[in-house]
Amino acid sequence: MVRIKHAKIGKYEYIGISQTEQTKEIDEKQLKELNASFKEKLTPRIAQLLDIINSSENNLEIIEACVELSTLVPNNFTADISKARAYAKLKEIDKAEKLFKTIIEKTNKKSGEAYFYYAHFLSDTGRHQDAIKCFDMILSIGTNDANTISTLNHKGTALDELEEYQEAIKCCDQILSIDENNVGALNNKGLAHAKLGKHQEAIKYYDKALLIDKNYLFALSNKGIAHAELEEYQESIKCYDQILSIDENNVGALSNKSVTRDKLGEHEEAIKCYDQILSIDENNVFALSNKGSSLAKLGKHQEAIKYYDKALLIDKNNLLVLLNKTNSVETLEDDQEAIKCYDQILSIDENNVLAMNNKGLAHAKLGKHQEAIKYYDKILSIDKNNLFALSNKGIAHAKLGEYREAIKCFDQILSIDENNLNALSCNSIALRELGEYRDVIKYSDIILSIDENNVDALNQKGLAHAKLEENQEAMKYIDRVLSIDENNVGALSNKGVVYGYDGEYTEAMKYLKKALSIEDSGNTRKAIEYFIKKQNQHQKENATTKSENNDEKPRWTSEPATNAQRQLIKKLGGDENSPKTKGEASEMITKLLSQKK
Repeated sequence: MVRIKHAKIGKYEYIGISQTEQTKEIDEKQLKELNASFKEKLTPRIAQLLDIINSSENNLEIIEACVELSTLVPNNFTADISKARAYAKLKEIDKAEKLFKTIIEKTNKKSGEAYFYYAHFLSDTGRHQDAIKCFDMILSIGTNDANTISTLNHKGTALDELEEYQEAIKCCDQILSIDENNVGALNNKGLAHAKLGKHQEAIKYYDKALLIDKNYLFALSNKGIAHAELEEYQESIKCYDQILSIDENNVGALSNKSVTRDKLGEHEEAIKCYDQILSIDENNVFALSNKGSSLAKLGKHQEAIKYYDKALLIDKNNLLVLLNKTNSVETLEDDQEAIKCYDQILSIDENNVLAMNNKGLAHAKLGKHQEAIKYYDKILSIDKNNLFALSNKGIAHAKLGEYREAIKCFDQILSIDENNLNALSCNSIALRELGEYRDVIKYSDIILSIDENNVDALNQKGLAHAKLEENQEAMKYIDRVLSIDENNVGALSNKGVVYGYDGEYTEAMKYLKKALSIEDSGNTRKAIEYFIKKQNQHQKENATTKSENNDEKPRWTSEPATNAQRQLIKKLGGDENSPKTKGEASEMITKLLSQKK
């Protein structure tokens, strides 16, 4: 069956201390500069209102203070900006936007500060392109170098959000033309190169920033991530260790270091880092989940599940944790528990194809193939050409003995991908079960035209020829398998069966017993029992024939000539295709041997 892989255990995105130096928080320094304009009219009440606006965490209280301040000091937009920001934090987007636009109109579109705050509002609501227009307005109005650098920084952040990394690099270059030692711009230029996949180039810019400030945490973190992307894990760890030498409890560095240890297969060391994170923050979902994954890598699945469950108590809808938990549950072969996990995933995301597919597989493992088909059909109602669902549905039908339905599924796969080896092979097996051996040979030939040494196809073709009593042809393909893999159980078993069909019971037992010694198979045991019975029956018939008439030609002589007889005739220089029966072959061998003498 085809299982869709989950998010792999231990494979996680790096989380940096911060990917860029500046944040989207409003520059409070600029607001304080605006507040200075109130000094001329400062009264105790105005001072009190300004304190509420600057320090309160209650947005409704801030709005009330702004309204009162506007009545005390009219025509000053400081209060309006703070009020608009409070509306934005309350998610009253329309009110906030209307107020920002009013401020811009009040200042005749000449206030860089008004555009600055409006741009941040736009970025926070995901309208980065509009935010960039505001930053461009600030630059066109003109301002001092410090404000230009700040504006370019924020514009670069918006471009980064839009994945316009080349344009973001231009902003960094503009900053560096004003201040060549600006570590923030050097860091962000490196980050933009990293997002373009140019990690070596990125490291150069992080190193330039670190030459100016060797303890610059943003550059150290991003440099560590770049080395990890280049699979230079030891260099990556050096960066994180340098951060931890400055701040031993830096959760970002500990997180990245632990993931890097996992990449190196050093799961015990990774667990130490996760434990350190959990000593700082016992509810850190990242550390709980990844510690579970590291334990799973060490084969400690029961313990891993405990950590996944702890993470899920904090964040019950975390799909990555749920998927990693099902990895461990499935490894422990607890299919009923796996189904519960998939149900939880589907309660969060009812169209999660991975969960539906693997829930179907869990039912199939429990022998509930009809139930499994329901889940594959749900996937196909979303994506009619989903190859995993089509393949697993076909296999489920085959398990139920519904081979024609199975073939329909595999044919649909082949209409999408005509060289799909899995579908070709499954069709071949279904046709074999239906006894349509010529078609088995046809599909085997298609597979062999793609992969001439495909042992499954060679085995299938050999067995099909044997079923058609074309034993010489059958033996040719079986022997090809054994020339590739002398211990191939299928070929050894099939060769024994062909010898058995030829009445060569001693040879049959040799190959069947060898197959059984490599892999204990019920089918091989049944074949051995069957040919032992046939051999005993044959010996009994021969003994009875001889006792009835010693002069009568033995009955076995009328049976078809065996492969062993034909091969001996060929070695002796005769025409191996001439004799039709065992008796004729025996006479020809005697004649050829006498000629040799």
